[in-house]
Amino acid sequence: SAQDPTGTWNAYFKVGGATFHKSLPIETIKPNRIKIALTTDDILSAGQNALFNVNANWLTGPAAANLKVVSEMSLSRRSAGFKGWEGFNFNDPVSSFSTTEYILFEKTLSDKGAISVNVKMPDASSAPGMLNARISTRVLEQGGDASIVSQSALFAPFSAFVGVKTGDGSFETDQDLKFPVIVVDKTGKAVSGHRLEYRIYKLDWSWWWESRGESLDSYVNGRGATPVAPSIPAAQQSMFHSASTILTGAATSSTSRTRPADMHPVA
Repeated sequence: SAQDPTGTWNAYFKVGGATFHKSLPIETIKPNRIKIALTTDDILSAGQNALFNVNANWLTGPAAANLKVVSEMSLSRRSAGFKGWEGFNFNDPVSSFSTTEYILFEKTLSDKGAISVNVKMPDASSAPGMLNARISTRVLEQGGDASIVSQSALFAPFSAFVGVKTGDGSFETDQDLKFPVIVVDKTGKAVSGHRLEYRIYKLDWSWWWESRGESLDSYVNGRGATPVAPSIPAAQQSMFHSASTILTGAATSSTSRTRPADMHPVA
């Protein structure tokens, strides 16, 4: 109701023996009094500089001169792959990456209500693949109110991404398995010249139907996973000349499931 306090409310759902949590922000909406335009690259790259241009005007027309502007960025997992490579999984299933927030810049607008800032993008080496970037920019009025605008971009933690096609994830045991593999850049264009390191694990999940995909790292890094095809030393790896190839691994007889779990370019 309108009398309830604003803030973050927590909802808990119990289904059988499992408990699920969802945070619900309850806010009083106050309209912006300043129009904010932020422009930057469509794809931001980790460790690289990106130019951010801000222009701010009061809704009545004049420039929002000499006001403080703050821009923040949150990085989160991205489940979508690359256009043209449907069916390939480009995310590392053993990554434990969680949403991370950064302050991009805190500056003062010029007399014309504008500013351009070069910002070095943060490292995100633990990311499972391409990330979603949510950029929120606030212009603070002298009286304490703020106008806010948010927009999305893509964030590339690496220069190249490995995709593997495993179909529905169900494999026959006691026979060789073939996995189509592709390496692309941040735009989805196939690239060559990389050496690949790969591992194939057999996962011993006693209660696999209650497991979560984002918890796979705890199995692979614990005692519940046995390497079927161990890591290939760099000296024995073949150069990835053609940008696509077929990897072969063996599935052993077991009630466990076998899957490629960690694959990335090493050069």
